Amino acid sequence: MSEPRETETQRVYDLLKARILQNQLPAGMPLSHSQLCRDLHTSRTPVREALSRLEGLGLVTTIPRRGTIVAKLGLQDFLEIGQILAQLEPFAARHAAGRVAPATLDLFETQLRELHDVPPTAATIEQLNQIDNAIHRAILEMAGNRRLYELVETMRSLCDHLSFALERRFDIVVDELLALLQALRSGDGTAAERMMAHHITSFGEALTSTSGR
Repeated sequence: MSEPRETETQRVYDLLKARILQNQLPAGMPLSHSQLCRDLHTSRTPVREALSRLEGLGLVTTIPRRGTIVAKLGLQDFLEIGQILAQLEPFAARHAAGRVAPATLDLFETQLRELHDVPPTAATIEQLNQIDNAIHRAILEMAGNRRLYELVETMRSLCDHLSFALERRFDIVVDELLALLQALRSGDGTAAERMMAHHITSFGEALTSTSGR
Protein backbone atom coordinates (compact mmCIF):
# COMPACT_ATOMS: atom_id res chain seq x y z
CA MET A 1 0.00 0.00 0.00
CA SER A 2 2.87 2.41 0.74
CA GLU A 3 4.77 1.86 -2.52
CA PRO A 4 2.84 4.40 -4.66
CA ARG A 5 3.35 7.11 -2.02
CA GLU A 6 7.03 6.27 -1.67
CA THR A 7 7.40 6.41 -5.46
CA GLU A 8 5.67 9.79 -5.59
CA THR A 9 7.77 11.12 -2.72
CA GLN A 10 10.91 10.06 -4.59
CA ARG A 11 9.71 11.83 -7.74
CA VAL A 12 9.03 15.06 -5.86
CA TYR A 13 12.32 14.78 -3.98
CA ASP A 14 14.31 14.26 -7.19
CA LEU A 15 12.62 17.20 -8.92
CA LEU A 16 13.10 19.61 -6.03
CA LYS A 17 16.70 18.54 -5.45
CA ALA A 18 17.54 19.03 -9.14
CA ARG A 19 15.92 22.46 -9.22
CA ILE A 20 17.80 23.58 -6.12
CA LEU A 21 21.15 22.30 -7.36
CA GLN A 22 20.58 23.93 -10.75
CA ASN A 23 19.67 27.18 -9.00
CA GLN A 24 16.15 27.17 -10.46
CA LEU A 25 15.11 27.50 -6.82
CA PRO A 26 17.71 30.00 -5.51
CA ALA A 27 18.96 30.34 -1.97
CA GLY A 28 16.51 32.15 0.29
CA MET A 29 13.48 31.39 -1.86
CA PRO A 30 10.36 30.52 0.18
CA LEU A 31 8.87 27.11 -0.58
CA SER A 32 5.12 27.15 -0.22
CA HIS A 33 3.74 23.66 0.29
CA SER A 34 0.49 24.49 -1.48
CA GLN A 35 2.32 26.08 -4.43
CA LEU A 36 4.64 23.10 -4.74
CA CYS A 37 1.62 20.79 -4.75
CA ARG A 38 0.16 22.74 -7.66
CA ASP A 39 3.44 23.01 -9.56
CA LEU A 40 4.33 19.34 -9.16
CA HIS A 41 0.76 18.03 -9.49
CA THR A 42 0.88 16.12 -6.26
CA SER A 43 -0.53 16.07 -2.75
CA ARG A 44 0.83 17.54 0.47
CA THR A 45 2.23 14.31 1.92
CA PRO A 46 4.88 13.68 -0.80
CA VAL A 47 5.86 17.37 -0.67
CA ARG A 48 6.19 17.32 3.11
CA GLU A 49 8.22 14.10 3.07
CA ALA A 50 10.45 15.29 0.22
CA LEU A 51 11.17 18.59 1.99
CA SER A 52 12.02 16.69 5.15
CA ARG A 53 14.60 14.65 3.25
CA LEU A 54 16.01 17.77 1.62
CA GLU A 55 16.30 19.43 5.02
CA GLY A 56 18.31 16.45 6.19
CA LEU A 57 20.75 17.15 3.34
CA GLY A 58 20.91 20.81 4.27
CA LEU A 59 19.32 21.96 1.00
CA VAL A 60 16.32 23.56 2.69
CA THR A 61 15.71 24.91 6.15
CA THR A 62 12.62 25.67 8.22
CA ILE A 63 12.53 29.04 9.97
CA PRO A 64 9.89 29.78 12.64
CA ARG A 65 7.14 32.07 11.32
CA ARG A 66 8.74 32.07 7.87
CA GLY A 67 8.26 28.47 6.82
CA THR A 68 10.56 26.46 4.58
CA ILE A 69 13.15 28.20 2.41
CA VAL A 70 16.00 27.11 0.16
CA ALA A 71 19.11 27.09 2.33
CA LYS A 72 22.00 29.45 1.73
CA LEU A 73 25.28 27.64 2.21
CA GLY A 74 28.26 29.40 3.77
CA LEU A 75 31.90 28.53 4.29
CA GLN A 76 31.16 26.39 7.35
CA ASP A 77 28.64 24.36 5.35
CA PHE A 78 31.20 23.68 2.63
CA LEU A 79 33.84 22.71 5.19
CA GLU A 80 31.38 20.29 6.81
CA ILE A 81 30.55 18.82 3.40
CA GLY A 82 34.28 18.40 2.83
CA GLN A 83 34.58 16.51 6.10
CA ILE A 84 31.85 14.12 4.95
CA LEU A 85 33.44 13.64 1.53
CA ALA A 86 36.83 13.04 3.15
CA GLN A 87 35.31 9.97 4.83
CA LEU A 88 33.22 8.65 1.93
CA GLU A 89 35.28 9.22 -1.21
CA PRO A 90 38.50 7.55 -0.02
CA PHE A 91 36.33 4.50 0.75
CA ALA A 92 34.99 4.65 -2.82
CA ALA A 93 38.50 5.03 -4.27
CA ARG A 94 39.75 2.01 -2.36
CA HIS A 95 36.95 -0.14 -3.78
CA ALA A 96 37.31 1.29 -7.31
CA ALA A 97 41.05 0.62 -7.56
CA GLY A 98 41.76 -1.79 -10.40
CA ARG A 99 38.15 -1.60 -11.62
CA VAL A 100 38.12 1.57 -13.73
CA ALA A 101 38.61 0.70 -17.41
CA PRO A 102 42.16 1.38 -18.65
CA ALA A 103 40.77 3.30 -21.63
CA THR A 104 38.91 5.61 -19.25
CA LEU A 105 42.04 6.18 -17.19
CA ASP A 106 44.03 6.84 -20.40
CA LEU A 107 41.53 9.49 -21.46
CA PHE A 108 41.63 11.24 -18.08
CA GLU A 109 45.44 11.14 -18.04
CA THR A 110 45.69 12.62 -21.54
CA GLN A 111 43.28 15.42 -20.62
CA LEU A 112 45.19 16.22 -17.43
CA ARG A 113 48.60 16.22 -19.08
CA GLU A 114 47.30 18.70 -21.65
CA LEU A 115 46.62 21.05 -18.73
CA HIS A 116 50.04 20.62 -17.17
CA ASP A 117 51.93 23.94 -17.10
CA VAL A 118 48.98 25.70 -18.74
CA PRO A 119 48.04 29.05 -17.13
CA PRO A 120 44.85 28.95 -15.04
CA THR A 121 42.24 30.93 -16.95
CA ALA A 122 38.46 30.84 -16.66
CA ALA A 123 38.38 28.30 -19.50
CA THR A 124 41.12 26.00 -18.20
CA ILE A 125 39.78 26.15 -14.64
CA GLU A 126 36.37 25.06 -15.89
CA GLN A 127 38.02 22.33 -17.97
CA LEU A 128 39.91 21.02 -14.93
CA ASN A 129 36.75 21.19 -12.84
CA GLN A 130 34.92 19.05 -15.40
CA ILE A 131 37.74 16.49 -15.54
CA ASP A 132 37.85 16.39 -11.74
CA ASN A 133 34.10 15.76 -11.57
CA ALA A 134 34.32 13.05 -14.23
CA ILE A 135 37.11 11.24 -12.34
CA HIS A 136 35.17 11.35 -9.08
CA ARG A 137 32.06 10.08 -10.87
CA ALA A 138 33.93 7.20 -12.53
CA ILE A 139 35.30 6.17 -9.14
CA LEU A 140 31.85 6.24 -7.58
CA GLU A 141 30.42 4.14 -10.42
CA MET A 142 33.14 1.51 -10.06
CA ALA A 143 32.84 1.43 -6.25
CA GLY A 144 29.58 -0.41 -6.83
CA ASN A 145 27.46 1.19 -4.11
CA ARG A 146 24.35 2.97 -5.41
CA ARG A 147 23.53 4.74 -2.16
CA LEU A 148 27.11 5.95 -1.78
CA TYR A 149 27.00 7.26 -5.35
CA GLU A 150 23.79 9.22 -4.76
CA LEU A 151 24.95 10.70 -1.46
CA VAL A 152 28.39 11.77 -2.69
CA GLU A 153 27.04 13.16 -5.97
CA THR A 154 24.59 15.32 -4.02
CA MET A 155 27.32 16.55 -1.69
CA ARG A 156 29.66 17.33 -4.59
CA SER A 157 26.89 19.12 -6.50
CA LEU A 158 26.55 21.54 -3.60
CA CYS A 159 30.20 22.53 -4.05
CA ASP A 160 30.26 22.52 -7.84
CA HIS A 161 30.39 26.30 -8.19
CA LEU A 162 33.50 26.55 -6.00
CA SER A 163 35.83 25.97 -8.95
CA PHE A 164 37.44 29.35 -8.16
CA ALA A 165 39.37 27.52 -5.44
CA LEU A 166 41.25 25.72 -8.22
CA GLU A 167 42.95 28.87 -9.48
CA ARG A 168 45.64 29.07 -6.80
CA ARG A 169 46.20 25.29 -6.81
CA PHE A 170 45.80 24.57 -10.52
CA ASP A 171 49.02 22.61 -11.15
CA ILE A 172 48.79 20.97 -7.71
CA VAL A 173 45.31 19.62 -8.47
CA VAL A 174 46.48 18.28 -11.83
CA ASP A 175 49.31 16.42 -10.07
CA GLU A 176 46.97 15.14 -7.34
CA LEU A 177 44.59 13.71 -9.93
CA LEU A 178 47.41 12.14 -11.95
CA ALA A 179 48.66 10.41 -8.78
CA LEU A 180 45.13 9.22 -8.03
CA LEU A 181 44.79 7.80 -11.55
CA GLN A 182 48.08 5.93 -11.13
CA ALA A 183 46.87 4.34 -7.90
CA LEU A 184 43.59 3.33 -9.56
CA ARG A 185 45.46 1.89 -12.53
CA SER A 186 47.79 -0.18 -10.34
CA GLY A 187 44.88 -1.59 -8.34
CA ASP A 188 46.43 -0.36 -5.11
CA GLY A 189 43.36 0.34 -3.00
CA THR A 190 45.34 1.67 -0.04
CA ALA A 191 47.19 4.18 -2.22
CA ALA A 192 43.97 5.23 -3.99
CA GLU A 193 42.31 5.77 -0.63
CA ARG A 194 45.25 7.86 0.59
CA MET A 195 45.45 9.94 -2.61
CA MET A 196 41.74 10.68 -2.54
CA ALA A 197 41.84 11.69 1.12
CA HIS A 198 44.70 14.08 0.42
CA HIS A 199 42.95 15.51 -2.65
CA ILE A 200 39.80 16.33 -0.67
CA THR A 201 41.40 17.63 2.50
CA SER A 202 43.79 19.88 0.54
CA PHE A 203 40.78 21.37 -1.25
CA GLY A 204 39.23 22.22 2.11
CA GLU A 205 42.46 23.82 3.27
CA ALA A 206 42.63 25.88 0.07
CA LEU A 207 39.03 26.97 0.49
CA THR A 208 39.72 28.15 4.03
CA SER A 209 42.84 29.97 2.88
CA THR A 210 41.01 31.63 -0.01
CA SER A 211 38.28 32.86 2.31
CA GLY A 212 40.85 34.42 4.63
CA ARG A 213 39.61 32.34 7.56
